[in-house]
Amino acid sequence: MRGFNNKIKSVYRELTNTKEKFGSFHKTLIHLHTPVSYDYKLFSSWTSTKYRKSTEDELFDIFFKNKKIKVDKTKFFSSFDKVVFSSPKEYISFLLLAEAILKNEIEIVVVTDHNTTKGIKKLQTAVSIITRTYPTYNIHPHILHGVEISAADKLHIVCIYDHEKESWVNQWLCENIISEKDGSYQHSLTIMKDFNNQNIINYIAHFNSYNILKKGSHLSGAYKRQVFTKENTRFIGVKNINSVEGSKNRLLTDFNCEPNFLLDNDSHDIDSVGKNNMWIKGGKISFKMFQEALLDYTVSVSLFEPNFEQKSYIKGLYIQSRGGDRSFLTGDKLEKDRDFFLTFSPSMNCLIGGRGTGKSTLIDMLQFVLSQDCDKQSKLEFLCNHANAFVLYVLEDAEYIIEVSLPDVLQENKDNILQYYGQNRENRYGYPYNYNSDSIKEWTRSQYTKVYKVEGKFFKLVDKTRILEKCLIGDILLMSWLEQRMEKKLQNLFPT
Repeated sequence: MRGFNNKIKSVYRELTNTKEKFGSFHKTLIHLHTPVSYDYKLFSSWTSTKYRKSTEDELFDIFFKNKKIKVDKTKFFSSFDKVVFSSPKEYISFLLLAEAILKNEIEIVVVTDHNTTKGIKKLQTAVSIITRTYPTYNIHPHILHGVEISAADKLHIVCIYDHEKESWVNQWLCENIISEKDGSYQHSLTIMKDFNNQNIINYIAHFNSYNILKKGSHLSGAYKRQVFTKENTRFIGVKNINSVEGSKNRLLTDFNCEPNFLLDNDSHDIDSVGKNNMWIKGGKISFKMFQEALLDYTVSVSLFEPNFEQKSYIKGLYIQSRGGDRSFLTGDKLEKDRDFFLTFSPSMNCLIGGRGTGKSTLIDMLQFVLSQDCDKQSKLEFLCNHANAFVLYVLEDAEYIIEVSLPDVLQENKDNILQYYGQNRENRYGYPYNYNSDSIKEWTRSQYTKVYKVEGKFFKLVDKTRILEKCLIGDILLMSWLEQRMEKKLQNLFPT
């Protein structure tokens, strides 16, 4: 039997026709060296000396070895942009690097050459040439600005900045760098403070290779206590993901410092660009998106490749308005009669908003529809100021609509909302009402809940018990935790 009302049909249409604006995880390479770095070697089997001795003809043959096109070498090398690239060899080297990035499907690349920013524009140009000449790739890597500064205390500081800060960064390098090979005469603490004052992301690179947390290291205890503060060290870069937990515990124990960890790619050759990658979640790729993702590290950064095979998740929530000023969640602040609906991502969701914007109400409504749990009468009364609520849920690759009817306490002028949940049905005066969450759940599930399975254009009424028992509320609990975390963060930023 296939049964449904027109509202179910319209709810499904709204939740599936809405244009999705979710962020997605982007494969990211942080800390890339290009051919302008003095120790670049192009291939993992080469040395930097071998690369320096290689010829443009040799690299030309490597680049076109497996390509099914014939290119005139003289014409090819005479047509490159001599304003951007210093030589034919540099030109072909950057093309090889850009091609490796595209083959590894890396969407965000942070260029961090030793003590120079000269490689950024060159790589941006090379990526554009490859994507234009060989339009077989599905992505266009975004090249972000960065630099790796060799400090006087032997630490390396990676700085990542918006292009608007380029002139300031280049001026700082001009004033504080002895040479691209020797680095800076400034200590890491000075460098970190200078860049923090400009709101530029910075961190100690390949942290796991220094052993500076051990006693007897080349840095004094007093100096380390200044470096490893919450103000100066917000991020730490490691080349070995297995060293994260140990470093995290030592920094917390010894210095009460809790930085977020980034994976340092630190490749000096095209064979290593696919290693030590991480994933950044966001919408349209830009430096601002990248920066905001790092600041919201718990939600938006993954050191491991995310698992995109999500078979069960909440796809959308639809709540009918009571009209007037009764319903808190409405589709428009000015038009209170408009219904409220919201779609979700199959991956992690985070509700962000100030106090009183409806985050808790939304989570409570989701939990009530999926599990029929409601811990107190005041919450139930508040939820019932809305009309029917619907959740579009994907379970084992099939779509279901869960409908929960919310009784209107004003419609029949009832004395207490619990009369709609099995109590005092005779409407006796002075009845001793007793709120019991278990009985509310049982009554809501048996009397007010329906589950429909989406079968093409039809909606089949199915056994609700089996479906509801399988519904996972982990997403709701996670969003509730994230809401509490965001509230705490906002309180710390804006104390009252």
